Amino acid sequence: MKAKQSKDNPFDIIDRRVEWVEFEYQAGRGSKHQLVDYAKRYKLMSAIALDRNVTPTVVEAMAYLLNMGGECES
Repeated sequence: MKAKQSKDNPFDIIDRRVEWVEFEYQAGRGSKHQLVDYAKRYKLMSAIALDRNVTPTVVEAMAYLLNMGGECES
């Protein structure tokens, strides 16, 4: 999975979510609510995609439900 990551944002969306959100917010790339929501959905989808016991169909369904399809495309 690859998050929507601005090239100038030095923070990792998984390990430093709060800093990632604050940086994106200060850069005017969305509201805090939208950015926090995206970061939480990304973390959940990333965990689902990394689970080796999950079938591709489940990953596709969760990506659809979490609106993370673009992040899961190869």
